Formats: sequence, C-alpha cells, structure tokens
Amino acid sequence: MRLVAAALAALALGTAACGPSDSEVVTVLAASSAGPLLEGRMSEDSRPIAVSLGGSQQLAAAVRSETPAGLGLDLLVLADQTLAAQLQDEFPELGAPIPWITTTLSVVAAADTDLPRDLGALLGHQEVTWVIASEGVPLGAATRAALGADFTRIEPLVVSLEDSAGSVLAKVASGEVDVAVVYSANAAGAIQRGELQVLHAFGPEHAVVVVLQPVTREGRELADVLLADVAAIRRAGFEPVA
Repeated sequence: MRLVAAALAALALGTAACGPSDSEVVTVLAASSAGPLLEGRMSEDSRPIAVSLGGSQQLAAAVRSETPAGLGLDLLVLADQTLAAQLQDEFPELGAPIPWITTTLSVVAAADTDLPRDLGALLGHQEVTWVIASEGVPLGAATRAALGADFTRIEPLVVSLEDSAGSVLAKVASGEVDVAVVYSANAAGAIQRGELQVLHAFGPEHAVVVVLQPVTREGRELADVLLADVAAIRRAGFEPVA
C-alpha cells in the first residue's frame, strides 16, 4: 500500500508553503482501487498530478485531521458513497460526490493453483488461507455482504485483514496467502499476465461505486477528464457509472 501517514504528512507540509492556487500540481487523494486509472492519467495529462493512494477510511481520517485546505487537496476519490456524503456534510468545500466507476468482486488465487473454481467447493477446503479487507473499509464491507452467511466459514481461515484494496491484492499476488476477495478490476492486469485466476465472480448486486469529489477548479477539471475517458475506464477493467 502506498500512502498513508508519511505521504499525507508530506502533503500537509508541502501545502503549508503553497496551496493548490499557488501551484500547478493537482493534488489527489484516492482509494487504492482507483490507482491504476489515476496513475495512467498522470502519464498522459499535461498538468503535474500528485496522487496519494490509501484506503477510503484512511483518506477520510486524513481529511478530517488536516482539512481539505490543510492538505492542499484538489480532488478526493473514495470507494464509499456514504462516507463521501458524510465528508461533504462536514466540509462544504468538498463537491457533491460524483459517481465515476464501478467494479464487482472476485475470489482470486495464483494461476497455478489446483483449488476448485467453485465457491461452495472452495469453502469446504479448511487448509486454505484467505486475505480480505477489514470490515471498516469498502471492500471489506462488500466482501462480508457478498459472502453472507458463508463468511463464518472462511473467518477462521483469514490470516490477514488489510486496510485497502491494493494491499489485499498484493498479499495474494505475492503468494503470501492462497485466496483473496478483491475488486475484479484491480485483479484484471494480473489475470491477463497469467499470474492470478478467478475462482468465483460475484454478481453485479455486490458492485462497488467509486466517486469523485472535486475541491477546487483544477480538481473539477481533472474530474471532468476522468469521467469522459470511457476507453481508459474499460481498459483498467472498470465500467463507467451511467
């Protein structure tokens, strides 16, 4: 996981001398699930974009601690619509949450695993180790909702609870655990490279929506670009929110 205390502290210190109105850099705090899309935009956009990634709850805590102005924040990107609405109530300078992209959930494992590609059969394997997101983060809440009553069957097998979608994916991609519940879009690249495989895909009723919250004019301009680039959204494995 990239971000959190150190990166946010650096942002806060950097903006003490110059805020976004005094700098050409567009400062973005974003849920790690949106990282691939934003990093792609960093290489394509003519404006310098500084992106710090983390779990939505971590980002919200940073905004509450430092305030959007204190962080020099131009655009906030969260994978939690309820949390985004709460933050707007607390900080009116945050724009209304704009639905941007959506993705479903998948159970993934290493490409060479011999585990069954069937959720019911997989749940019967008591020696399998799992990594999931913590309950307080959007992926964790979605994981528990998707598994329903079956969550109690994997709970004793969970060896790691992570604070962001990116760190969940990293654990299974590195081989530290056997199985992970991830955002389907985040795993798309590793699947295409033959590193991971999908053992089970959950339906669209468990999809998660990522929202944009512009703070400044520069943030709104970047949000407009992100919303319009449907081709990039689909290349990254997401779907645009209609």
